[in-house]
Amino acid sequence: MTPATPSRPGTHVATASSTGAGRSASAGVSAAKLARLREDRARLLAFSFSRAELLLEVDADMRITYCFGASYSLTGMSTDDLLEMPLINLLAETSRHLVKEIQIALANGLRMRPQGLFLKIKDGRMAAGTVAGFPLPERDDRFYLSFANKTEVNEEGLPRALESLEATAQNRDRSTGLLTQDAFTEIAARRLKYAKDHPDQEPLRLTMVDLHGVSDLGARLDQTEQAAFQRALGALLSSQSQGGDSAVRLSDDKYGVLHDANVDSRDIKAQVEALAKQLDPEGEGIHVIANELKIDMTDINVVDASRALIYAVTKFTENQKGDFTVTNLNESLGALMKDTVARVTSIRDILASHGFSLVFHPIVDLKTRRIHHQEALSRLPDGSSPFETVTFAEQLGMVTELDLSICRQVLKQLDAEPEAYDVAVNISGGSFESELFVNDLDELLRRHPKLRRRLLIEITESASINDLERVGRVVDKLRAMEYRVCIDDFGAGAAALHYLRAFKVDVVKLDGVYVKNIQSNDRDRMFVRAILQLCKELGIETTAEMIETEAQAAILTSLGVTHGQGYLFYKPNGRIFKRPAYSPIPDQWDPSKTRVRTRRSVWE
Repeated sequence: MTPATPSRPGTHVATASSTGAGRSASAGVSAAKLARLREDRARLLAFSFSRAELLLEVDADMRITYCFGASYSLTGMSTDDLLEMPLINLLAETSRHLVKEIQIALANGLRMRPQGLFLKIKDGRMAAGTVAGFPLPERDDRFYLSFANKTEVNEEGLPRALESLEATAQNRDRSTGLLTQDAFTEIAARRLKYAKDHPDQEPLRLTMVDLHGVSDLGARLDQTEQAAFQRALGALLSSQSQGGDSAVRLSDDKYGVLHDANVDSRDIKAQVEALAKQLDPEGEGIHVIANELKIDMTDINVVDASRALIYAVTKFTENQKGDFTVTNLNESLGALMKDTVARVTSIRDILASHGFSLVFHPIVDLKTRRIHHQEALSRLPDGSSPFETVTFAEQLGMVTELDLSICRQVLKQLDAEPEAYDVAVNISGGSFESELFVNDLDELLRRHPKLRRRLLIEITESASINDLERVGRVVDKLRAMEYRVCIDDFGAGAAALHYLRAFKVDVVKLDGVYVKNIQSNDRDRMFVRAILQLCKELGIETTAEMIETEAQAAILTSLGVTHGQGYLFYKPNGRIFKRPAYSPIPDQWDPSKTRVRTRRSVWE
C-alpha cells in the first residue's frame, strides 16, 4: 500500500489500492489505471457532496478501505493508521450498534440518515460527532461514511458551531460552494462571538491557502473534472473550517479558512495537494502554500473583528499582488490586522464622541448667483477631510454608521436653525444596500417630519451599488416622502448611467473633472452637453461642482446647467448659511397642494 501523500499525523488521504505513478495524457492509460482514477474521482465527488470532515469507505467486512479528510483532528490517528482497521474499533461502545445499520444499508443500497455517535480517540478519550452514510452506484460493494464534529446544540438539536448561512447566490461562490467575502464577514462574526463567549476554547486561527499552478491543472481537466475539483476543494476547505462553514474564496487561486486551533495548516496543505494529484490526469497536481494567523480579539468587538479580518486579508492579497509565498506571512498579515484594528477603534472613538464636525458649502443659481441650498461636508477633529476614513469605512462595511451619524447631525442643526438654507447630505451608495441602515434612516427621518422639504440626499458613487433594483425602491420611497434625491459626482464612475437608468432622481451633480477642463477640452464639453440633454429629457435638474472661474461658469450656463458650486462663489464655512429673511415652513404639509415638478425646478 502506497499512500497518496507522505505519512504523518494528519496527512488525510490514503487508499488500500496502490496509487501507482501519474499517467501522461498522450502516452495512453491502462484499463486498470483508468478504473482506479474513476474510483478516486467518484470518492472525491462523494466527499464534495457530503460536506464532512472525514470520509471513510468500508467494504462488506466493515474494514476501512479508503480515508480522506481530517482524520487526525477527529480521531487522533493518521489515515495510514485507519486503513484496514475494522470500523468497530473506531467506535465507542455506545455507538457500535451503527455497524449493523451500515451492513443493512450496504446490502440494500440504502442511505443512512445523519445521527449522533461517539468516536474513540487514540489516547482513550471520546469525541462526539455526527455520521451519515450512502452508497455509490460505481461501487455497490462499498459504503461511504461522512463524519463531522459536534459541539453545543441549538433549540432544534443542531450544533451551534455548525449553523451556517443560507446557500443563496449572494452568499456562495458558484463553483466551490464556499462563502463570498461579504458572507464570510457575517459568518466570521458569529464564529468570533462564539469563541469570545467560550474563553475556555483555543483561539481561532486563519489559514491562507494559495494554489500555485491551479490554472495549469484546470487546462489538463475537462469541464466535468474541473467542476468536480472545485466542488471537492470547497468541501475539503469547509470541512477544516470552524463549524464546517467558515471558508472563503478570495480569488481563483486564493482561499481563507477560519478554523479551530486543533486544525493544522500543514494538514490543509497536504489534503489540497493530494486532491489535485488524484484528479490530475498527468499526476502532477499543484503546489500549495498554507500559512496560519492567530486572531487576537483583544479590545475589539466581534463584528469589527470580523470586518477587520476580511479587510486585512483582502488588502494583504492586493499588496502581495497575488503572491503568498512570503515566509513572514504571520508577521506581515498580523501587522496589517493590527493596523486595521487600530483604525477601526479610531472610527469607533470618533463616532462615540461625535468627533465629526460639519462645514457647509453653498450651491447657487448660476443666473442669479443666489444661494439655493448648501451641502454639508464632514471634517475630522483636526479639520481635515475624512475622505480616506470614509473610503476605509466603505471597504470595511462601517460606512453606514458614519452616514447615519452625519445625517443625525445635519437634521439636528436644521431643526435648530429654521432660517437656514436647505441642506444636502452625502450618503454612500453602499449604505442603501443595508437593510439595517435603511430602517435606521427611515426611523430617523420620521422623527423630523417638518424637515422633509429641507433635506436633499446625495447618493455618492465611492462605493458601488450591486443591487440596483433594491436601492431603486429605497429612492422611490424617499421621494414619496418628499425628500429630494441627487446622484453625486455623475460621470466619475462607470456605473453612473446604470444609476440614472435605475433610479428616479431629482438632481444630477456633474463631477468636477468635467468642469475643470471644460474650457480647453472639447470632448469634456461634448460629454457635458450629452448628459444635460439626457437629464432634460428625463426632467432632472443639474448642478456642476468645482467651479473656480467666470469662464467655466459662463460655459456651463450656456450649456444649460442650472446650479453651480465652487470657490468662485463661496468656500466651505463652519457655520450654516442662513436666509437674510425667511418665512417659517408650515407645520402641516398638504399633499393636495404639492406642485407638479416636471416643468419647474425642484428647488422652488
